Amino acid sequence: MPRGWKLVIVSTNAPAIADFWAAALEYEVEDPSALISQLLAAGHIGSEAVVEYRGRRIFRGYAAIRHPEDTAIGTTGGDALHVGDLFDARLDELCAVHEATLPVAFER
Repeated sequence: MPRGWKLVIVSTNAPAIADFWAAALEYEVEDPSALISQLLAAGHIGSEAVVEYRGRRIFRGYAAIRHPEDTAIGTTGGDALHVGDLFDARLDELCAVHEATLPVAFER
């Protein structure tokens, strides 16, 4: 049964913690690589915000897991983004938030 929420991990060891909880809860680790590609291409994030883990690009210090029956929509793996104008508006909003908060997180 879908849950409609996700667990987001913020840690220096986020991918390993996400792997653990995904296995424990029988959830799936989200793959942010499509979103990362878009943000990198648009210049909204720099390469220092990204690391490679198990052959894919992920955000440094962040990971998320979701119930396998929850539908991944858009490039975030979550249900917050929708196609068309809503997608573009939400992506702009997310980029603005991340530009304000991510540099501080990466100074650790």
